[in-house]
Amino acid sequence: MDRTGGWINGFLGVLIFSGSLPATRVAVANFDPLFLTVARAAIAGILALCLLLAFREKRPGRADLLSLLVVSLGVVIGFPLLTAFALKHITSAHSTVFIGLLPLATAVFGVLRGGERPRPVFWLFSCLGSAIVAGFALMREDAASSVGDLLMLAAIIVCGLGYAEGGGCRASWAAGRLFPGRSFSRCRSCSCCHSSSCRRPSRMQQARLGSVLLMSLSSAC
Repeated sequence: MDRTGGWINGFLGVLIFSGSLPATRVAVANFDPLFLTVARAAIAGILALCLLLAFREKRPGRADLLSLLVVSLGVVIGFPLLTAFALKHITSAHSTVFIGLLPLATAVFGVLRGGERPRPVFWLFSCLGSAIVAGFALMREDAASSVGDLLMLAAIIVCGLGYAEGGGCRASWAAGRLFPGRSFSRCRSCSCCHSSSCRRPSRMQQARLGSVLLMSLSSAC
């Protein structure tokens, strides 16, 4: 039963996450990438904080602070910020292909950070998938941008590190525990820099705000 629930939760998470990059592509047309990163983290942090209060989770201990920092830098800040900058140079369809590299990046950091030992068949298919992704990126010269591709690769690396570190955290942690504090601190530190973005939005901007909400939901999940 737990295995079935894990597959279902994983499928729902992938389904929601699949809309993240297209939503980011829409949003960067009107918003600064730094603002998008802060807004995405803050909204996801609010959702996560609601879960923490609802389930009355305990606060992490001091020994967990390093893991929290690594996860925050990789997943809350690094991946959203780098993908937002990348999508100013490449299309969402082109960027989505790079997500195929994420399982391999996560597995590599899982071995380095957590001592995990995936089965050989996992490495086989991960390497095959990564080779296909690399070949596709090299062949699609019409949609390619060296700057955008490098930013996406950097995003995959830091996200893989964050995922591996999060997977190695204590099993007693709630799913959203890693995000609220870092999200709110980022929001406070950058709110003054983006006061001009708080004007009453037009219809086009409302659509882009909807994209920000979708990105935030994918972060929370």
